[in-house]
Amino acid sequence: RLVNWAGMLGSRILLSSATLPPAFVQGLFSAYNAGRAEFQRHRGQPGVGQDISCAWFDEFDAVAGSFRDDPDGMAFHEAHTSFIERRIAKLAAIKEVRRRAAILPVAMITSDANDRASKQAHIGRELAELLRNKAVELHRNHHSVDPVSGKRVSFGLIRMANIDPLFDVASSLYSLGAPDWCRFHLCVYHSRHPMLVRAEIERELDTLLKRHKPEAVFDIPAFRERLGASEETDQIFIVLATAVAEVGRDHCYDWAIVEPSSMRSIIQLAGRVKRHRVFNCPPDSPNILLLDQNIRSLKRPTGGVAFCWPGFESAD
Repeated sequence: RLVNWAGMLGSRILLSSATLPPAFVQGLFSAYNAGRAEFQRHRGQPGVGQDISCAWFDEFDAVAGSFRDDPDGMAFHEAHTSFIERRIAKLAAIKEVRRRAAILPVAMITSDANDRASKQAHIGRELAELLRNKAVELHRNHHSVDPVSGKRVSFGLIRMANIDPLFDVASSLYSLGAPDWCRFHLCVYHSRHPMLVRAEIERELDTLLKRHKPEAVFDIPAFRERLGASEETDQIFIVLATAVAEVGRDHCYDWAIVEPSSMRSIIQLAGRVKRHRVFNCPPDSPNILLLDQNIRSLKRPTGGVAFCWPGFESAD
């Protein structure tokens, strides 16, 4: 099928991921090569050799290569191996680990409610208490100190998979409040906001969460006003958001708690933790907590498909 697919494809570019096993990458090249030969034989210009353009990408570099008449793929294999070896050397040279994650067990939450909305609201209330305690714990381990007042400050992200449960968790977290020695500042951020409201939220988040100069946030007048409005020694700024916090937002958080959905979503969100700052996370103090089940599974204690919007589970 790979040969047929490659043969039908008119593109001349084969993209090779540096995270795939070498044998798989080599097989992909061989399949594309064979398919391209069939394409040339049926629809190409007679006498013109095959010239397959390839590219390798990672967070360090981008390398291109062109392989003409390489039926056994050895030239491609050498180029791929060379790229992987350089990548391994660069990864080994990195001394900092900005993000460490831990799985957070969520006890099964039961509800006697019959309707969906009441059951979801009950789950939100129960989950809010766990999130509150973990937010305080993450703040203790990952915060900055205001040079003027000496108050401890952290910016955290609680990322939910869907908007309706986000409402329930946010309102329950607001009702619970913070411990006496700290103050919560909550921002709810999702795609159902009117565009004018969402634009204003994003403008403020863009201002506060650009942390290339970590201490610059303490010079922002609106932020200083919030710090001065309360006497608590610990100030925890929490953004409760859906997937809008993952893509296209150049934000830098101190910590995050994640309701799991797709693996791609988790990777995107992890990139928002310590995004702009050099930081080496201690092994015993993770700055990302991943719930071990999502709200959809909590609403179905007897089982059933949970990871499907998005996700790969199905009734089969």
